[in-house]
Amino acid sequence: MRIRNEVTITRDKRSPKPWKVRWWGKYDITSEKQQRYSRSFKTKKEAEKFAQSLKEDIEDGISVEPKVVTLGNLCDQVFEAKKMEVAPTTLRLLNETILRLKSYFGNHRNIKTLRRIEAEGFIRKLKRLDARDGDVSDSTKHRHLRMSKTIFNKALDWDYIKKNPFKGITLGKIKTQRHYYIRPQEFNALMQAIDKKVIRKDKKSNIREKQDNYNKAFMKAFYSVMYGCGFRFGEVANLMWDDGNIDFKNSIITTFNRESRDGLPPFRVKDFEARSVEAPSWVMNPLTQMRQFRTPDNPYVFLSHERYLKVKDTWARLVAEGKEGKWLNSMLINNTNRQLKFYCKKAGIITSDRLSIHCLRKAYGTNLANLNTPIHTLKSLMGHGSVSTTMKYYILSSDENKLKAVEKLERLIGA
Repeated sequence: MRIRNEVTITRDKRSPKPWKVRWWGKYDITSEKQQRYSRSFKTKKEAEKFAQSLKEDIEDGISVEPKVVTLGNLCDQVFEAKKMEVAPTTLRLLNETILRLKSYFGNHRNIKTLRRIEAEGFIRKLKRLDARDGDVSDSTKHRHLRMSKTIFNKALDWDYIKKNPFKGITLGKIKTQRHYYIRPQEFNALMQAIDKKVIRKDKKSNIREKQDNYNKAFMKAFYSVMYGCGFRFGEVANLMWDDGNIDFKNSIITTFNRESRDGLPPFRVKDFEARSVEAPSWVMNPLTQMRQFRTPDNPYVFLSHERYLKVKDTWARLVAEGKEGKWLNSMLINNTNRQLKFYCKKAGIITSDRLSIHCLRKAYGTNLANLNTPIHTLKSLMGHGSVSTTMKYYILSSDENKLKAVEKLERLIGA
């Protein structure tokens, strides 16, 4: 019986990692064969360096058997690698998928033994984690599938496996409720409905009057920034007075990453893409009115003094407990969807479509698409990571233009 110990380097031009190092491992008594292993590299230099280290280990009698990578090892490594790449919210969603994978397959499962049929079973059998019984939503299944593919793509990059078991798994189209498109005339009606809000008067104290005036100014400014500049909820909620976010002189609003400081939580722009948007006067005017409610110790534009103190306490508690990753933008401001629905109803906006604060941002994109804004310009203004995402607004624009065409035809025939 001849035990082989040579190390070879070959090249396959068709492979994205063309340089392959092959070597021999232990002799398996059961199969009566000597195990052979391989690892691929992008460059010849990397392959030669690895091959040399193998030869030295063989000469020194050190085992050259590939280490078994467990699911737990992989997930922990991916989580650490992603910490500096993605926003805290994405990291939290990744961790949810990791917990589910470990629970289903086991922490010590060898990732090389995980097969496609098992990966399909994992996605198919996803259950709710709350008190209610039943399967998870379609969107949740898509999210866990997407995250699982990301995790095992890292295993591919690190040469732990040769094939992603989740690759090729597809799910049906997500059943989602369409966001309602708030048209310009409806937005004007919304602003008017807020203006009509009755200010409470108190003979003994003016606390209620101040609170009502603040709420009115807050809603008009917040809604205007989202509708007139297309910023996300978290981006607007994190705007500060003296942090370079708002240029009142040039009417420009800028959003960018901000580290935690002065006892305040950090902020990460989605896809880490900072951007500046020129704001129309009807956006800057409500922001200017908000300045009268500014207090010296509160840097946030859209946080009342009381809310600011509560945010600081919440962040301090999370830091003390080592749970900084659990911070969410929704912890800054709450009840925004409920307030929007209330005033939309007052403005006569009644719909069975999905109505949320995010509709204001979506309407911004649709309005610009209706104005024939070049797609790459709209992509930049919206802060999208890909043109395919921006294209959805042109589809909505097409639907809106079809409706306008039918309305014109109706008037033509009815004339």
